[in-house]
Amino acid sequence: MSSSVVLGLTVFAWCFVATDLDELSMRGYASFGPEPTRQTARTLEPLWVDLADASGKKAYCAIVQMSANPVGVPEFLYRKMRPTTTVSTTEIEQAIRDLDAHAFTKREEANGVLKRVGKHAEQKLRDNLKQRAYSLESSRRAQKLLALIDREGIRETRAIEALERIGNKCAVAVMQDLAREWAGSSLEKEIGLSLKRMTKENCPHKSK
Repeated sequence: MSSSVVLGLTVFAWCFVATDLDELSMRGYASFGPEPTRQTARTLEPLWVDLADASGKKAYCAIVQMSANPVGVPEFLYRKMRPTTTVSTTEIEQAIRDLDAHAFTKREEANGVLKRVGKHAEQKLRDNLKQRAYSLESSRRAQKLLALIDREGIRETRAIEALERIGNKCAVAVMQDLAREWAGSSLEKEIGLSLKRMTKENCPHKSK
């Protein structure tokens, strides 16, 4: 048997075992086995990288490993997912306009701002492209920015899935904070839907 096959089987087995341990924890058997150790940025950073895996295989294993040993995971994901800069709506709108500015330096500066704010600029960028409000060069810049936002969005969606699977008070608090900090973006809506699912699972009662 080749080494690549053995490695693949090992990863699959780990994911399977981790899923079982996760289920035990969710069913209230948290005391089963040794007390989980707190995960650190050093152990979680490779899993964060795997969440962006294009094929989804590594991402699935990362989600399973995060939820199987969740101590320290919500705080780590919060630091990774929170906005990296505080920019006002007015500044974002100006940067979107400056993406089509005559001066190259202004276009470059606007591009940098929009990279940092990510999803806060997403809808306006899509609207401008749809309305053909940009020149050819600026349209290409906008498309590259949206491609970057989409790639990061895949990782963020998987991180939200990991938080939802963890489902403890810390995970809920992190999701609520992220929803506030990404207010008005598609990420806020995604987190809101996840929180609703978690609430329904924890409280199956339906009002008449």
